[in-house]
Amino acid sequence: MSAVAPRPGRARPLAVLGLAACGLAACVGSPKAPGASTSSSAPVARSAGLPLAVRQAIEARLAGALPPRGSEADAHGAIVVAVHAEGATTILTAGARTVSGLPPDADTLFKVCSVTKVFTGVLLADATLRGRVTLADEAQRHLARVKVPRHTDGPVRLEHLATYSAGLPWQPSNFRTKSDGGYTDEAWRSFLEGYALPYAPGRGFQYGNVGFALLGEALAENAGEPVAALFRNRLFAPLGLERSGFIGERADDANRAQGVDVHGKLVPLDLDEPSQLAACGIETSASDLVRFLGAHFDAPHPLHRAMRLALEPRRHATGDFDGFDVGLGWFLEPDTHRAFKTGGIEGYRSIVGLDLERRTAAVVLAADERIDTGMLFDGIFNDVADAALDPPASAASPVAVPPSAVPYDVAFDDGLRLVGIEAPEHVASGGEATVRYFYRVERTPRFEWRAFVHADANGERVRSNHVLARPMRTLAPGTLVEDVVTLRFRPDLKNTTFTLYGGFYRGDERMGFASAKDDKRVVGPKLRIVPSMPR
Repeated sequence: MSAVAPRPGRARPLAVLGLAACGLAACVGSPKAPGASTSSSAPVARSAGLPLAVRQAIEARLAGALPPRGSEADAHGAIVVAVHAEGATTILTAGARTVSGLPPDADTLFKVCSVTKVFTGVLLADATLRGRVTLADEAQRHLARVKVPRHTDGPVRLEHLATYSAGLPWQPSNFRTKSDGGYTDEAWRSFLEGYALPYAPGRGFQYGNVGFALLGEALAENAGEPVAALFRNRLFAPLGLERSGFIGERADDANRAQGVDVHGKLVPLDLDEPSQLAACGIETSASDLVRFLGAHFDAPHPLHRAMRLALEPRRHATGDFDGFDVGLGWFLEPDTHRAFKTGGIEGYRSIVGLDLERRTAAVVLAADERIDTGMLFDGIFNDVADAALDPPASAASPVAVPPSAVPYDVAFDDGLRLVGIEAPEHVASGGEATVRYFYRVERTPRFEWRAFVHADANGERVRSNHVLARPMRTLAPGTLVEDVVTLRFRPDLKNTTFTLYGGFYRGDERMGFASAKDDKRVVGPKLRIVPSMPR
């Protein structure tokens, strides 16, 4: 089961978001999956928690993710993975040495760049719950030292900054990295004063660092302390994150991961000390990150309410992020309980994710741009989800295929047979269609697959990516399973005929069936959108 489910037929989201999550101008794209590793550096379990078979599966993934050795840089390239499941934490490591010459461990420091944004989102939620600010506050109200761009149709509000919807760009047009002389406060103010918002705040989506840099400054000004102090006092200290700080604060710490760039060259440790602290400045460890994520499940924790507020979906993403919702910094998978955030800066890649329903969290930190952290992250969540389920249920299901269902006979590869689909012939524009898929279990599926149902017409897609009502590995042979899907159609869609498509996927793989074409989708009935339901 993928922690971040891709849209079937589209590019894997983590590959897309890995490119987009870099925090500084020095960032480079997400690397392609490397070949089989020839490194002798085996992963090592640092603490117990996961079943042995799952730990071994993750260890194999880590070993396979390491690039082949062949240069000085390949003696570095550390990977650290942390998984929190069933109330316990497991930390696994791979790669050779840190700057101290020792293998990486749970406390090794990594630059996590845009993962910083979810911390900033929690700070905003915390300030909101304490009555210090409201999400609807104009950002300018809390930013006396800079001029916030304003659109004729409305001001930038704090919620816009936290949901990538203020109209602010990826980076300031005049941004300069430390290696190019650095970015000054004067340059920052000059950029903001001259920038024109391309649309009214809240009416568009643009991923970037500028909004979160402003948000951090606004929260710090409201609290009356510098950004770094605000993070320490309101997040790091209350959560016990003793290894967390900002890039450059622990320059003498020997337990830091040495970054390796996409060409296999070592990256200078002091390459950049970002001025945009609240957007991309955190340096932290796997142990601290998994503690931060675990607090999202811990109701008594004082920051728990703020963390849950930050996870509430507030708007839809677009462009390369289409198909995801947005919380305060987080990207959310619709119709599930999952959230994730990626980060990247030259020499480093990171991903964190939550499954609130299963109370599972995962962290992947890599100090090597050649490591496909997206593939690794998806695989780890698959391994954990597949192992965390109850044994198959033996009771027969009372579900019956109604006479109104269109009969089908599609034998999927992992034990399910589609035997019928019930769908309305007409749907009112702006209305909902309830579609019911019926599957007979011929054998208990080996894996936890997710279902997808799409209605397509003339480039328009209405989708539902979801889990079945019962975990697949609890399904006993002979059981009839009903999958009920609700599709919502826009009011402006009229006299359009949609075709239903359905199937199953996990990670970037779709479940096959005997007559499957390349897209491995079952073609279903048609739905016609009409101005009003016929009488």
